[in-house]
This record gives sequence, structure tokens and C-alpha cells, in this order.
Amino acid sequence: VQSMSSEKIDKKERFGRYLILDHLVDGGMAKICRARFLGEQADKVVAIKMVQSQYSKDESFKTMFMDEIKVAFGLQHPNIIQTFDYGIQNDQLFVAMEYIDGKNLKEYLDKIKEKGFVFPVDVTTYILTQVCNGLHYAHTLTDRLSGKEYKLVHRDISPHNIMLDFDGAVKIIDFGIAKSKSNSEATQAGTIKGKLAYLAPEYLEGLELDHRYDQFAVGITLWEMLCGRRLF
Repeated sequence: VQSMSSEKIDKKERFGRYLILDHLVDGGMAKICRARFLGEQADKVVAIKMVQSQYSKDESFKTMFMDEIKVAFGLQHPNIIQTFDYGIQNDQLFVAMEYIDGKNLKEYLDKIKEKGFVFPVDVTTYILTQVCNGLHYAHTLTDRLSGKEYKLVHRDISPHNIMLDFDGAVKIIDFGIAKSKSNSEATQAGTIKGKLAYLAPEYLEGLELDHRYDQFAVGITLWEMLCGRRLF
């Protein structure tokens, strides 16, 4: 009986070509799990973002999701999380991404604040320089075939979306609400995308956004890291 019980506990869920290992984040619209890709010649641990069924069946959400994939798939930079795969499995939209073995910057900020410290200037400068490298790549990205500029803006830069790998790598995550000229539809009127404490004035005034919008959020993050508290 004990052996059978242990077997049930150890049994993992299969999700298409992936074996779900554990849940990392449970959100309102989607959950993110750690999984192992089951390939004949490859064995890779990835993070899978699985959209809840009610949103996966919504046509407008599907369109928005495909815009996210279209943007994310074209990004290949050491400071931006890489997207590997996407599709529909068990009536759920999903995207498989690079798994980062680390913590986000917000978690580090909270822990350092709890201990009464602030980030050292040199560490702060290094982390945000890496973020700026990734953003510059995204902001200047062009279609390699046509030469057309994507004019990409992340729109949600904050400590939550900056991952620090335990090996020292800095990665920007969640280009899911990124705005690109290639997106098929505009943001729904009255809908705010991004975190209020990091929004630049031009967004609230309804003006057209460009790369400076992300730079404003990087500046707020810089202030928070050096001062150990929220700016807004």
C-alpha cells in the first residue's frame, strides 16, 4: 500500500510533448509551470505558460496571444528570455519559454529592504546596464528580410519582469504586452496595460509611445534599487 501511494505522489502530468514537473506561478489568466521537453534527441527543462481555458476560447484573446508570440519569437538576445514553442494543447493556449533558475529583482528588493540594506551602486549599474542592452536590441529590432522596423516597446518594465539567474545572467521577461507596429489590433479603450507605479505620463495622456517609455521605467527601477523604497 505504501509503495502504491508513493507511486501516485511521484506521477507527473503529461502536457503534449512536455512533462509537467511543478507549478511556479498561478495567475488569473494563466499559470506558469516548470516542465521537461520530451524529445527523441533533446531533453530540455522549460517554463510553460498555460492560458486558462475560458481565455483560450476567446477569439480576441487568441489574437492578442498570437501577437505576443509573433513578437517574442523574433527576439534572440542574451538579456531577453527566449521563446521555444507555442500552440494549443488540451484546449489551452500555451507558450514554452527558457527556464530561468533564479529570482526576479522584486524578490531581491524585498529581501534587501527587510534586512535594512540597499543595492550597491556597482551591482545596480551592472544589472540595469544588462537590461538596457536587451531593451536597445528590442527597440531597434528590424525585419531581416524587409528591413522594416518593428518599433517595439515592452510597456511593462519593472523589478517583477527582470530575472536574475543564479549564475549571474540578467534576463527581461514577459514581452506579452509589448506593443509593436506588427500587432493586429490596438489596446482596448479604457484598458491599462502595465503596472501603475511604472507608467510614464504620456501613456496616461493617451499619446503614442516609443522607446523612451521603457527608459522611464528603467529610471524608476534604478531609483528604487539605490534608495530601497518605491518612488511612486
